[in-house]
Amino acid sequence: MMRSAILAMAGFLLAGPSFAAGLSAEQVIERMIVTESEDGSTEVELVPAETVTPGDELVYSLNFRNDGVESAENVVLTVPVPPEVNYVENSASTDDAVVAFSADGGKSFSPRGDLEVVVDGEKRAALAGEITHVRWTFRDKINPGSSGTLEFHAVLK
Repeated sequence: MMRSAILAMAGFLLAGPSFAAGLSAEQVIERMIVTESEDGSTEVELVPAETVTPGDELVYSLNFRNDGVESAENVVLTVPVPPEVNYVENSASTDDAVVAFSADGGKSFSPRGDLEVVVDGEKRAALAGEITHVRWTFRDKINPGSSGTLEFHAVLK
């Protein structure tokens, strides 16, 4: 069964004074195609996720740039994980930011190792498929003209 990339609904949220500083962000969703050559090496190609099939691994990238004249401080970028996919463990990029996760629709965030859910009145560690949001909190300012990419991987259910 094939699905169109309804996953574009993921969206993202900018928090903090980043709006005033001219920070912009664009989300890109790509499908990973892994091919193995005759010598046994593998090659990964990313293509637009226009059509996807259950089991496809997708890369959710958030490309950001400070087009303003001031540094952006206290920047927090949050990307929902669509319910049609399962987050791939250890795939959230961490350069220059602290990564946190939510399993309650974005109400609260914790480091991955501390993320819990309550099932039948009992707390337990959240499974990768229960992650609903990934959040990056930048340690430093994002200077004018600076740009970068944050990403995580997910598999279509």
